[in-house]
Amino acid sequence: MEIFFPKAISFIVVAIALEHSPIGLLTNGMMKKANKDFKFESRWLTDEECSRVVQEEWEIIENGRSRGTFGVKLRRNGVKLSKWNKK
Repeated sequence: MEIFFPKAISFIVVAIALEHSPIGLLTNGMMKKANKDFKFESRWLTDEECSRVVQEEWEIIENGRSRGTFGVKLRRNGVKLSKWNKK
């Protein structure tokens, strides 16, 4: 672990009532925050702009071929819709 996180400190947490001792980890804010899971809002369906955002991203063509697999397109649409929703 020291190779990947040289400034992190790991320690054993003393646990009297447990059969095992948990390991604690102090990162001092070094860890990147996890991204929130994307959640589609049903109210977006009433907004025509939402349909446009999805369609534009889904139909991107590069070199005569569709760009990305189904999963890639879903992730890209999630990013686009999250940005759109913030506006």
